Amino acid sequence: MKLSQDNLIYFVRLDRDSSRRVAEPRHLHPSLDIKYSMKLLADKNCMYHDQWVNPLLEDILIKKIVDSGTTFVIIRATSFCFEESLSLSMKLKKNGIQTIAIGQQTTQLLKISENLVKQSYTFILHGETEVAVANLIHEIEGEKPYNDLVEEYWKKFKASFYHTVENPEELPLLDFSKEELEIYPFPFPVRDGFYKKWAYLLTAWGCPHKCDFCTLIVRKTTGDNLRRRTPLRVVEEIESLCSQGADFLVIEDDTFFCNRSHLREICNLIIERNINIAWMCNARIDEIDEESLKLAKRAGLKLVKVGVETGSPRVIEKLGKSKSGKAWLENIQNSFMLFEKYRVGAIGLFMVATPGEEIEDFRQTADLLKKIAPDYIQVQIFTPYPDIKYYKEVENFVNSEKSFYHYKVPAVKLSKITEYTESEMQNLLYRRYYLNPRYIYRHLKFSWRYYTHASYIRKLTLKIFEKFHEMVRINNYEA
Repeated sequence: MKLSQDNLIYFVRLDRDSSRRVAEPRHLHPSLDIKYSMKLLADKNCMYHDQWVNPLLEDILIKKIVDSGTTFVIIRATSFCFEESLSLSMKLKKNGIQTIAIGQQTTQLLKISENLVKQSYTFILHGETEVAVANLIHEIEGEKPYNDLVEEYWKKFKASFYHTVENPEELPLLDFSKEELEIYPFPFPVRDGFYKKWAYLLTAWGCPHKCDFCTLIVRKTTGDNLRRRTPLRVVEEIESLCSQGADFLVIEDDTFFCNRSHLREICNLIIERNINIAWMCNARIDEIDEESLKLAKRAGLKLVKVGVETGSPRVIEKLGKSKSGKAWLENIQNSFMLFEKYRVGAIGLFMVATPGEEIEDFRQTADLLKKIAPDYIQVQIFTPYPDIKYYKEVENFVNSEKSFYHYKVPAVKLSKITEYTESEMQNLLYRRYYLNPRYIYRHLKFSWRYYTHASYIRKLTLKIFEKFHEMVRINNYEA
């Protein structure tokens, strides 16, 4: 099946069906890889549906896609919506539509039977697909026989060939519509402001660190070789996003502080050009230094997301986060002191039920939370995803055709803790931290203006009505 110039190319980003029942707020990120692919295919007829922000029942989504007349659908999914991905793709293929798999789901596709993979997808692209999708579409339009192309990409998939963005400088600047700027906000208050227009960008692809538990499921990019855009190009995109109306930027790099000269050049350009923009980023605790943080604060940094992981030096070393667990914990406390000094907010990421974790390790994590003061914490349950070494320990006990998710209790317990279940450990940390009067006072001290803003009051009222409607819908569904 060849692709003509007039054919519609349909992009879909899937979400897990259970998300319609998740009570906690979610930070909805746009799919930058799809946005890049669509920009590179600007001369084609493309359409995009994001299930994260506009969830449709599968039958309705299929009808929408089929009625569009498309013959090719690119489906982006992760391991937490793996079953939804397989189901959607197989049903689309039964309607004569060819499907292309992208996203972190492709790693899990290697773990299931070849017959099921071939039933599900026509093409599978591992890794960073910003450019790879556009290249594939151009190849389909070319002279090579279609079946030969299918076979060529199948061999690449079986060989675990990962596509990468080798020259980020050549990627186009992204555009965000007015609607997109408003539908992907951070769901909680950010210090000293109320931000309504959220844009996203990458300054680099890859991460130089090799943590044993790290998975492509939660990473934005692939590989350990860092490929950077020039600071000038980055700041040009920041200026472009500001001109589109953005008042807050989320820098999606896996770790933005890993190259100090890159970070500092970007910050200096923001300051020199007098760009008034607030932003947040991801960083490793051991990469935070006072000079860089002070400069980043001047350039608009408001919030940093850092992986604390655990309060146990033994677990830190076991997970390969650092060779010295003691030094890691010292870095944690030093970094949070700097966050306080320069009034930069922080989100601390924690894990519970890690391999070999004992009750004393968990108690050390609870004790660490008393010594540091993140604006927010996220507590994930350790999950042996298919692309990390711990998967081999559970491979014979899990169904690789089912979804994996780090906020869901895994099928196999790897920790040695018997006093609490995984969910109890997670909830215990949340309750002890968020219900602490000191935290409540501190949160209101920095964020009280957020709750008195007219936009928040309108949003809260709308959410109350939405939750009421959702409760009625779920009760009816379960009945």
